[in-house]
Amino acid sequence: MAILAKPTAGRFDAKMIAEAEALGRAAARIRPVGRRPREAQTGAHGRRRAGPGSAFWQYRAYNPGESIRNIDWRRSARGDNAIVREREWEAALTLDIWVDTSRSMDFPPAPDPTAKRRAADMLAIAAASAWLENAERVRVLDDPRPANASGLGKTGSVVAALARAAANPGSIGQRDLPPTGPAPRQGFVLLVGDFLAPVSDFAERAATLAGRGARGAAIQVLHPHEIELPAKGRVEFASVEASERHLLRNVELGRDEYRQRMADHSAALGAALGRFGWGFVQHRTDAPLTPALTRALALLAAEGA
Repeated sequence: MAILAKPTAGRFDAKMIAEAEALGRAAARIRPVGRRPREAQTGAHGRRRAGPGSAFWQYRAYNPGESIRNIDWRRSARGDNAIVREREWEAALTLDIWVDTSRSMDFPPAPDPTAKRRAADMLAIAAASAWLENAERVRVLDDPRPANASGLGKTGSVVAALARAAANPGSIGQRDLPPTGPAPRQGFVLLVGDFLAPVSDFAERAATLAGRGARGAAIQVLHPHEIELPAKGRVEFASVEASERHLLRNVELGRDEYRQRMADHSAALGAALGRFGWGFVQHRTDAPLTPALTRALALLAAEGA
């Protein structure tokens, strides 16, 4: 059906990265519940303890020996005892990103503007940009470099990690399924791909990631031809993942059934993810990226997602 490019050939270019970063900055207003703009290494989510944050936590009695700088003199003036105003320690939130690098993502081949791989990469980079814009951290799930374990703080580092993950020989044979971790406890996960593997296999991997308490969302990236099957007449279809070939003498006769099966597959993906509270978004590559991006970020940000 198509002449496939190598998965990493010309995958990232400066223009694409700049466009994705701009999308991310525009979407950075969508933040997890309780987070405030540009809150650094600090923020207010999930780690209730005293520390160097900006959010008020509680008042308590002053303990002899600690710095007098901790005393809230105005509050203390109301009584006979010194009172300390404690702030909440707030850790940066980590978003784990995974992008499908299977060969089916190379349809149609670059530089087609509706190429699935380009759309998936831009969505992933834009989501990372939005996360980083709020001073959070990002990891790439299948990046083989240990330095990624603590999270990345720059978009360029995320792009480099995506490139390393695509070239990682350890992921060969499993490129259409996300790795099983490690995802941080109470963290966030974004999966981007066409998700054409069996629903049960994909759901099992996602469930393992969700098992540590992570919130998650998946963006299914499909070309309109994969959804609508607009071909006519006699067509031979060739698998991009295997050596299978199928000749249909009249595509129109099977179009309605094909469309229904694709719709059922996507619906099953959404239902499987929904069972453990994850969100599902479908993006057509002939549509603008912003709606899918903002919807996925909103699902990650939602209370109880």
